[in-house]
Amino acid sequence: MLAKRPFRSEAFGPAAGTGDPPATVISEGTDRMSPIKRSVHCLPTALQEAPAAPFAIRVCAAIAVLAAAAAGAPVAAHAQEGGAPGAAAEEAATTLDGVYSAAQADRGVEVFQNTCIECHFEEDFGQAFLESWVGATVGNLMEDIIATMPEDNPGGLPMANYLDVIAYMLSLNSLPSDDGAELTEQNVVDIEVRPSPPAARAAPAHGASPAPAGKVVSPPLAI
Repeated sequence: MLAKRPFRSEAFGPAAGTGDPPATVISEGTDRMSPIKRSVHCLPTALQEAPAAPFAIRVCAAIAVLAAAAAGAPVAAHAQEGGAPGAAAEEAATTLDGVYSAAQADRGVEVFQNTCIECHFEEDFGQAFLESWVGATVGNLMEDIIATMPEDNPGGLPMANYLDVIAYMLSLNSLPSDDGAELTEQNVVDIEVRPSPPAARAAPAHGASPAPAGKVVSPPLAI
């Protein structure tokens, strides 16, 4: 039977009992490193000092480097997927966030007066109407309006008209507007319907005149 060849080469120091001390000196404290870390620590110096090291040694050293890299890969992947620890998820937009502009609501007034007013009053789209849509999105509301209005020609208006009249409905409920915002066919599917807080309902509806002094503005009438 052939005698087993010592695994270590002179590049990493002779096998136990061969006499000479190791050619590569590891800095103080590295004897407590894990085998993978020790291999990675020694690899650059070893390859420089013994370019002709046996092929098996080079293969083992390469495997050690790959194993060390693979050990850190899951951590890096987790950081990339999950982001910074404790980062809060972005909240969905709601009708309380100023998702339409006053100009869009003004265009909705024209649509309402030219088309909707034949069958509806402004009061039809007050607090009770909006609260019946809580939990849905503005996109759901728009789909329902398109499917049913105008009554004699459902879906017959341009898409912009439907978006504008919904902006007007939101203004009737004293929901905030934003000059930089606009309801679009794309963003309405992500906007949740929320009613205006009680304090905001005392404000005049969009396009309405302020109440005379001493009088209280009532909230929009329910259907």
